[in-house]
Amino acid sequence: MENSFGIFSSKFLFTKLVANYATNHTQNVVAHLKKPKMKIGILLILLICFKTFSQDLEFDNFKTENGIFTWQKVYESELSKENIVKYFKISGLIKDFEFSENSITGNIENIDLDFKGFGKTEMNTAMYISRSYLKSFILIELKENKYRVSLKEIKLIQKYNDGLTEEGVISELKDYAIKNNNSGFRNIFKKSSSGILNFTFDKLFLPKNKESNDW
Repeated sequence: MENSFGIFSSKFLFTKLVANYATNHTQNVVAHLKKPKMKIGILLILLICFKTFSQDLEFDNFKTENGIFTWQKVYESELSKENIVKYFKISGLIKDFEFSENSITGNIENIDLDFKGFGKTEMNTAMYISRSYLKSFILIELKENKYRVSLKEIKLIQKYNDGLTEEGVISELKDYAIKNNNSGFRNIFKKSSSGILNFTFDKLFLPKNKESNDW
């Protein structure tokens, strides 16, 4: 802005300089984009990035759909829907238990992941499994002679201070299961962690029932 002496202030000059630079820079970018090869290259990069970060993944009952990480499994049962609801209600497993029509919702907490029952020792089990409790939102959908269990918002809670992590620290299971670029499941998760988790979940959700993938 010009003062009474006809001299522009330094603030005004700096603002004008930044505006001119931004205008020139934008023009250069637009000029490059007008080139066919540049357009194709940028479109390919955007498509690859979009595919990488939006693709759905699935392994051993774990999956991601639209970025949501879930464990899901169907169980067959000779129990009626009423008895299945009754079982989960009196088991004490599900906190904040709610039943509506053909579904049960709630939360599971302080789940001890049974790596020993799976045949592992603490030494050959990933620390995020052996030193953590699990909690999660749970949805159980009911049909005659079968039900589908879905776990979402699956979190790990550190059991004790170990010099690396303090007791009570909460982390996302997804961060240990899925690679940073969302290109697939981590090898260490596929090697044994997923098996331990499935073993634990089967024990919780009536392991004597017949399993099925048909829904």
